[in-house]
Amino acid sequence: MGPPPDQMHFGMIPPPAGPPRLPTAFAENLSHNFNKPPAAAPRDDLPSEDDLEAATVLAETEWAEIYKAFHVFQESLGHEYQPLPIEYMPVQNTPFGAAIYFRTYSIATLQSLYNMALIILHRCHPSMPAVSMIAAGVAAQKTAKLAIDIARITAGLVPTHPTGQINPALGASLIESSMPLFFAAVQYQDQAQREWVVMKLREIARLTGWATASRVLLGCQRAWEKAAEMGRGPAYTRPPFEEEGELFYEAFNEKMAADTGINSIQDEEGSEEAGSKRFLWRTAGRRTAGAVGILGEEGEDLGIGGLDLV
Repeated sequence: MGPPPDQMHFGMIPPPAGPPRLPTAFAENLSHNFNKPPAAAPRDDLPSEDDLEAATVLAETEWAEIYKAFHVFQESLGHEYQPLPIEYMPVQNTPFGAAIYFRTYSIATLQSLYNMALIILHRCHPSMPAVSMIAAGVAAQKTAKLAIDIARITAGLVPTHPTGQINPALGASLIESSMPLFFAAVQYQDQAQREWVVMKLREIARLTGWATASRVLLGCQRAWEKAAEMGRGPAYTRPPFEEEGELFYEAFNEKMAADTGINSIQDEEGSEEAGSKRFLWRTAGRRTAGAVGILGEEGEDLGIGGLDLV
């Protein structure tokens, strides 16, 4: 026979004794009349000009302490975290200058993320505009070298040979480099530098298969277009094959055809070759179909509707 109704348990924990009580904050809110518009704050409760000035000074002091902590961190790393001497650097010229190389991929990633964090810190200074796009333009002069160095570090990571192979450590560093490159690239004004970013992010997507790299590139392109609309940068026209996947899709099909003798586009239209469809790259209108083999077998209802998988 079960317990009496007043002792019935609906789970692992018994119910509390006595009537339930709301937390104080909820009880106070329930006691208010929600149909009544909130009263305007009394004039005496509004911050005065002196209070605002004091808060600004406090925020700037805190920002300076964070900035100092960044430099203390960098100085504590030691000489092995610095770029390789020039005699050990393979010559690779870019629109940003010569590529920068480090002793390991992880060190290069750390330095790239460090530069990105400093860029964000400058754009979040208390004196900066609240709108991030405007702040990026205002802070561009202070963050110019940081943004240039991010591109030079990325250039030292990406293999220059189009058929080059990568190992897991390099693949991880390439994936991590995409976000610093985004924060840096939105402030690039030179057309050659922008074209280099387009090429490298597409190369990262091709080498690693990390589709987010193409989304990062799309974000850079939208930022360049928006800057031009706001009169804060030169005009930018996207190259052909945007939305991003098309160029990568065609290049990958060519590589697959060379490696296997199977053209994935032809296979899509009628070949019965087993397994070949799992390598297809899909653009915006084809992404859900390209997820077969990951989410389920072909012909199954994946139940994801119009979900954007990238």
